[in-house]
Amino acid sequence: MADIKSINWIAGLLEGEGCFGIRTKHNPNIQLYMIDKDIVIRAAQILGAHKVIEAKKPTSGNYPIYRTIIYGTRAIGWMMILYGLMGIRRQAKIRTCIETWKLKIRRPYKERTPYSRGAKIVWQEAHHRR
Repeated sequence: MADIKSINWIAGLLEGEGCFGIRTKHNPNIQLYMIDKDIVIRAAQILGAHKVIEAKKPTSGNYPIYRTIIYGTRAIGWMMILYGLMGIRRQAKIRTCIETWKLKIRRPYKERTPYSRGAKIVWQEAHHRR
């Protein structure tokens, strides 16, 4: 579990740069896209994400974009932790995500890896290396 300083740091980062959403089949997620690789890696470590990838398309300034995502119950857990630290718009999105997730038929969740589409992995948690 992250300490209070890390929780506050990740809340501020995700308030400005993060995305809370629902993917197909009521699967909640938290995404972070940035050009600062070190910041995305730190966020991934705090959130318990397994990877940071370099997106295929760079920015218009030709900078690489780095991405990390968490899904499922891990994302829901973080949404619940972060809820009170978020602004009104993010809180509304988090409520929608949680309500949609509650409608999902409960079944064992397998962490999926959306990164296998040819994207370059720039950081990966040690025990998840191939």
